[in-house]
Amino acid sequence: MRKIYFFIFSVLIFLAGSGQALAQAGGRPSVNYNAPTKIIGIQPLFANILNATLGLVGVVLLITFIWAGLIWMTATGDSGKIIKAKKIMIWSIAGFVMIFTAYGILVVIFNALGYATPGAAAR
Repeated sequence: MRKIYFFIFSVLIFLAGSGQALAQAGGRPSVNYNAPTKIIGIQPLFANILNATLGLVGVVLLITFIWAGLIWMTATGDSGKIIKAKKIMIWSIAGFVMIFTAYGILVVIFNALGYATPGAAAR
């Protein structure tokens, strides 16, 4: 169990330290901060909500896969834990397929109605 905690701690330290290197002149990153754009109409608002939801679903999928992998790695030959981890992975993939199938259906509906694709409207 200590190896898992060490691995998670190491990954977190790596991610915390992997920021932008300040090697530009003046020691500051050149970031262009623009004011947020106004959303006019319901379609861009819906597209932004859809994009945020898809991002959240991706994060949840990644977390469930990591969780299932940790269960599988710590099973130590226990077939019950291995079966549990496999079920978590299968249901995660099923959820992933269902979410992105729904997204595909929405894209087809938006294109049929003459609106911009939800993923492209918010970019």
